[in-house]
Amino acid sequence: MKRSLLLLMTIIVVVSCGKKNEIEYSTASAEDHLTSQNFFGDVFRTVYSVTSDIDGLRADNCIDEMEADTTAGALSLWINYGQDECISPDGRVRNGEIYCEFTDRWSVPGASVIVQPGFYSVDGYTIGGSVTITNLGENEFGREEFELKVFNGEIDSPDNGGSISWNCDMVLEWKEGQVSNFVEDDVFYWTGTANGVNRNGSEFEAEIQEPIEHDIVCRWFKSGMVEVTPSGREIREVDLGLGDCNELATVTVEAQTYTVSFP
Repeated sequence: MKRSLLLLMTIIVVVSCGKKNEIEYSTASAEDHLTSQNFFGDVFRTVYSVTSDIDGLRADNCIDEMEADTTAGALSLWINYGQDECISPDGRVRNGEIYCEFTDRWSVPGASVIVQPGFYSVDGYTIGGSVTITNLGENEFGREEFELKVFNGEIDSPDNGGSISWNCDMVLEWKEGQVSNFVEDDVFYWTGTANGVNRNGSEFEAEIQEPIEHDIVCRWFKSGMVEVTPSGREIREVDLGLGDCNELATVTVEAQTYTVSFP
């Protein structure tokens, strides 16, 4: 009887572990894409918020130092969060540095900025690579658009949780808040494509099917649909919800739907 009970418990454990691994394997690329887009979206949100004040630069309480240099003709900006982790007003824990090189002000069509994190981390995730943001001017609806490209993006997870490689070519449409002087009411909608390598070493591609809603005051994306395709495997349909500000999304693979979260 004891042997039968032990065998049954062993089978349950093996099946449970196998099911957990299957879910993680099915959703890994989708989760890592969401993690990457959210953290590089946070880089955009941070630089945008700091530099969009009509009275000049705006620093949150966690920025130790911030220096602007215009002697070379273009604006060079250094944002230093310091070595110690600090909780920013948005609830994110930050440390490290961000370097920015502007060709002109954000509002000038054709202006661009190259952003490079330096030992920069958010909530324990270290972010590296190069981000180029370019003002594309107004679209046919009279809304400003920005092109955002990430080159050789790298996100190292805390506690040796693995690394994600990520590149993207996105367009951000400034959908709301364009007429006010405050960043808090600004909302952007993302479209475009991305590719990367997840924490398990598998390549994937991603394409936004329905524009992703990026509210400047929300830490996560609020709505939108993305198709993520791991190399040689089926499409993962990712649904970011209907407008709630939270870290949840659903991933559907071959009629199986899983709820996932991203930092």
